[in-house]
Amino acid sequence: MKEILLENLLHILEREFSTKVKVKFNQYNGQDNPMELYKANPDEINNDWLFWRTDKRYFNVGDIAICFLKLANDKWLLTTIKKVTEEFNVKNAVNYAGQELDEYKEFFGRIIVTYHKEHQTQCCYYNNISDRLILNQVLPTQFDGEDFPGYDKVRLTYFQLETIIKRITKMAKLYMQWAWRKYWFDRTY
Repeated sequence: MKEILLENLLHILEREFSTKVKVKFNQYNGQDNPMELYKANPDEINNDWLFWRTDKRYFNVGDIAICFLKLANDKWLLTTIKKVTEEFNVKNAVNYAGQELDEYKEFFGRIIVTYHKEHQTQCCYYNNISDRLILNQVLPTQFDGEDFPGYDKVRLTYFQLETIIKRITKMAKLYMQWAWRKYWFDRTY
């Protein structure tokens, strides 16, 4: 059976900007686990990690930046696609600003591809690797990384547990606001 490529879904090579599309592969940097950061705040990956510059410039104004986040061996999550709108000419900081491409938003955080990264660099041209970005899975909802393995297999770091508790607390607050409004509405009318 023929493999389905990411290109079959996104049709980037058919676009007028196809030669300006670059892919950035974000993975553990020795200090921070980008997956934990993404689960807590996707914008930290989609802005800070995507547009961080040390010495090498990865992008130019007008480029399209595709952001992938490593899930496991050869498995990558598509987190955003942005057009680079501004460069700040700084090093060891966020060097660019960008605008998400609306036509791809429904895929952000939902597409998992298989790609065997053999190159050292974090960034490369999409047209050079598009034939090796194999569509692995389209998730029904945005990736949250919190599959429940069963009570006897729960092994969470403090950061993971904190993220889950914050989400539950937020949902509980929303429910309490709804219940309170319903209670007063029912009493008033």
